[in-house]
Amino acid sequence: TTRFAKFVPQAGSHIKKIFQSPNPAANVNRRNEAVATDIIYSSTPAVDDGSIKASYFVGRSSLFGEAYTLQSGKDFIRRLWDSIRNHGAMDKLISDSDKIEISKKVKDVLRYMFIEGWQSEPKFQHQNYAERRYQTTKHNTQWLMNTFMVPAFGWFLALTYVIYIMN
Repeated sequence: TTRFAKFVPQAGSHIKKIFQSPNPAANVNRRNEAVATDIIYSSTPAVDDGSIKASYFVGRSSLFGEAYTLQSGKDFIRRLWDSIRNHGAMDKLISDSDKIEISKKVKDVLRYMFIEGWQSEPKFQHQNYAERRYQTTKHNTQWLMNTFMVPAFGWFLALTYVIYIMN
């Protein structure tokens, strides 16, 4: 036997051998695309949890988007792990030079999962793909909120609904 083999008893009388990689990044599904991220700010607290920030992730080739609320700067690491857990690890994380997105803990997550990190230059928003894609999402969210007279505190619910429809 190898030292990485686990013996798991099954319902029958036999024992099944399961192999796991010693590298945790190999046990995670991969998205096989670069993912761009940005932090969204609102002036009105969301009805969900009262947050005024959200992290927005969008796939570079699939255009698959997702958003998570942020209570504080530390939540970005949790939301990055949520994105990896829900949809798989990306090949590259593209972000702007926001302090939250280039922190040591984020770099540790990227290193642990073998994800390349790339930051755009300060004051060059066109280098981050999430900025452009969010403009389309924001336009559609504002149209939805104006058309159906959604109150301002429903911004995150409207945003997630628009992302769901765009996916």
